[in-house]
Amino acid sequence: MARSRLALKIGGSAARLGALLWIAVSIAIGATAASTWVLYRAALEAEIERLGEIADVQARLVEAVAEFDSIQSQDAHPEGALMATLQQVGAGHRQWLQRKPELQLAVIAQGTQRYATLLRQGELVPQTARGQLIPFAPGAIALALSGRSGALRSETIDGGDVITGYAWIPKRKLALLAQVSTAHTQEPFIHAVAMSMLSALMIIGAGALAFRKTGLPLLEELRKELRVRREAEAKLAEHQEQLEQLVAARTEALHVAQDELVKAERLATLGKLTATVSHELRNPLGTLRNSLYSIKQQLPSGAHGLERVLARAERSALRCDTIIEELLMYTRSRAPKPEVIELASWLREMFAEYEVPGSFRVHCELTEGCLAYADPEDLRRCVINLVCNAAHAISAAGHAPATGVIRVSTRLERDMITLAIEDNGTGMTNDVVSHLFEPLYSTKGFGVGLGLCIVRDLMRKNGGAIELENLSQSGTSAVLQIPAARGMREERAS
Repeated sequence: MARSRLALKIGGSAARLGALLWIAVSIAIGATAASTWVLYRAALEAEIERLGEIADVQARLVEAVAEFDSIQSQDAHPEGALMATLQQVGAGHRQWLQRKPELQLAVIAQGTQRYATLLRQGELVPQTARGQLIPFAPGAIALALSGRSGALRSETIDGGDVITGYAWIPKRKLALLAQVSTAHTQEPFIHAVAMSMLSALMIIGAGALAFRKTGLPLLEELRKELRVRREAEAKLAEHQEQLEQLVAARTEALHVAQDELVKAERLATLGKLTATVSHELRNPLGTLRNSLYSIKQQLPSGAHGLERVLARAERSALRCDTIIEELLMYTRSRAPKPEVIELASWLREMFAEYEVPGSFRVHCELTEGCLAYADPEDLRRCVINLVCNAAHAISAAGHAPATGVIRVSTRLERDMITLAIEDNGTGMTNDVVSHLFEPLYSTKGFGVGLGLCIVRDLMRKNGGAIELENLSQSGTSAVLQIPAARGMREERAS
């Protein structure tokens, strides 16, 4: 009987102990499940907020890069500055996604039917595939395209449970999407619940292990994301400051360009007036020259006083005719007729026929075989104009015909032939250099100041250029860059 009572007491104690253990296990399981659920919901909310922040930061970076690219370069991509911006943003996305393979990124725009995908996972989407649907939450896409920003948990078109961050970029009419699967957040907590149900004795250890393996890394991840966000904001502020400086510089350049445009419009109006007046003056000027010639023919021999007066009148009429010719040349738009010119022989022939003003010597150092491709008449006008300027500079320096020298040299440089005309004249002052190619500016006591403007325009039409600089000792160097003939370029390349 005593044994039975002892057995009953032991059994009752064991039953009570078992019940207590069962209750303890149930409480531990319930507490672990509840704590795991709370942690999961907190992590889910944090993940939703994180996706919204990622989308917002990436959208601001796209806007910053777009503002920078619109100022610096308009032809960086065949499809335009926007695609060039997305190409740069995509390079950053690809580097970032290497560390976050679970993340999906896309940039979309409002399409004609649904939407157009421009950038996905750091890669530009081909134009033929932009209209295809992407596995992102339709609700997030609709909110983004309506001009909103945020994040939500939703389903994709194929039923996947995802968290999607979205941000609207109003200036570019674009939306940025950042998305991860909720399985990425659920997985560690499911493992923690499964482990809690294996054994009541391992509930606390399993929970601690789950927290150590999942909670702490998640907190560390959040701290990293916060640090990355702060760094991104600092970089964004730096980019914004740089953009402000660039905008200020571009604004100044725009004012300068606007002033140049106003000046060009005034010159265009002046050109029209000049063409009309020059045409109207040529006929009476021709009549005047013919009348002077007739008077000269009818003068009796020995009337030297009248001959000097008539000669001076003829020179004045010729000067007027030259000025009219310069004005018409400046206003006239004629397409060049380029030919292949053997420059050395062409220059020798031209100087043999042309009388240099002031009878100054022309010293030629010509490279034989230089084949230029230009309009001979345009090139002749440019060379004569520069030689006349050189002769005037030499005269202004007080040189006699024996001491004043004009040097003409040619050489081949890559695909261009360099024709240099140098003199030992007075050189150019800083004021003259700042007004070199300004129309109607002249340092001479005659002319209208269109010579260098005409030379520059003629060289540009023929695919060349002109540069002027002071020589180290004294005088000026005028350099014409003339395109070389194709055969010569190919021979030099081979």
